[in-house]
Amino acid sequence: MTEEITGRTFSNKAENIILTVSDDNFAAWLTFRDVPGIIDENEILALLKMAEIKHGFSSAIKYNRLHGITKELNIPFLVARGTDPNANPEINLLFDRNTCFDPHESYNVMEMIRFEKISKGQALAEISEGSATDTGKDVLGNKITGISSVEPDFLAHFGPDIELDEETNTLIALKSGYPYIDDIGKIQIKSDFYINENIVGISMEINGDLVINGLIENSNLVVDGNLTVYGNIKNCMKHGVIASGNIDLDFAENSRIVCKGQIKFHNNVSDCILSASDGIWGDENSNVSGGLLQCSNSISLYNVGSEQPVLTEIEIALATYTKEMLKMTQAKLGYLDHLPSDHQNESTQLANLMLKMEKKYLAEVDDILESPEKRHKISILKSLYPETRVRILNHSHMITEEKGKTIFTLIDNDMVVNEVDRFV
Repeated sequence: MTEEITGRTFSNKAENIILTVSDDNFAAWLTFRDVPGIIDENEILALLKMAEIKHGFSSAIKYNRLHGITKELNIPFLVARGTDPNANPEINLLFDRNTCFDPHESYNVMEMIRFEKISKGQALAEISEGSATDTGKDVLGNKITGISSVEPDFLAHFGPDIELDEETNTLIALKSGYPYIDDIGKIQIKSDFYINENIVGISMEINGDLVINGLIENSNLVVDGNLTVYGNIKNCMKHGVIASGNIDLDFAENSRIVCKGQIKFHNNVSDCILSASDGIWGDENSNVSGGLLQCSNSISLYNVGSEQPVLTEIEIALATYTKEMLKMTQAKLGYLDHLPSDHQNESTQLANLMLKMEKKYLAEVDDILESPEKRHKISILKSLYPETRVRILNHSHMITEEKGKTIFTLIDNDMVVNEVDRFV
């Protein structure tokens, strides 16, 4: 039900446009009546002039946009709104509220791609505040100092996944996801998603944390957030499974799995490329055989290799996440170069992206080299089989015979094996 609007009223000759000004002159509304006749813009301007409204048009536009208010016949529409220094801060959304998903509707995860999205660390809104000593104005342009009768913006409140950056007066997303306004006016972020089925032959992007109860096979999956897979990741080498946060999985085979955080696996990983920035961890009784595991931090595994020798590479390198993203972008660009010229725009965009990523990669490497030396460590907690190559930066070691618990670290620019317990 629409709240009843009261105050002084003005209308045009045809009485199909009614202007209402609140008793305290703090707000003005236009009502377009559902009667025959054409609504003339000049008549609207004439009504505003008759009522001597001079101020608050941009404030009304912001208010309507923030609250998702649109013009409807026979319903008052806010056209001017005063500024009150004693009201709650006004919030200017930096996302399009009209393209947000409706939290009351049910959507398949695949449908989320069409909605407004946000990444962790991105600004959601700007806040403009007034101090108690400032004076505001009503819609007639008169200065005011008291608290108006108009209810302040309820968007002064926001959900738990958002924080206020006091230096920039912006609201910052603490998680990736999809922004929306809830029933009581809070800015919220939908950031948790679940898929209870197998993902086969699908290309999908999702912002937020994703949990999959099933298999991922022959698919391209990009997650701006954390990914948890209660199942197998299989034959995803061509495109890959990529996350900006952490990845937690059970099994993996013949797949490229890349993340900016940590990768943790609970069972067997075979013939895969695992690349993570913050760490790679294998649970007790897990096994890695074949492929490449690379990380910019420490690696801790349980069993590595196989009784039937297979080349397995474990390495600590620099800027691994950015390097892998650069490789995949380069591969995509090479693929487009063999397609007809109608993909020229996409190719140009990818080429520009590659230049930015190359600069980012070099900058990350420079930062690492200039920072205090970090003691990287690769730990094999149970069994280490021949044909395993262990590399820490520019130092490598090939395993030629089966070993038990083995720890590798770089000390004084030299790879030390098993002698690290006294340094840890």
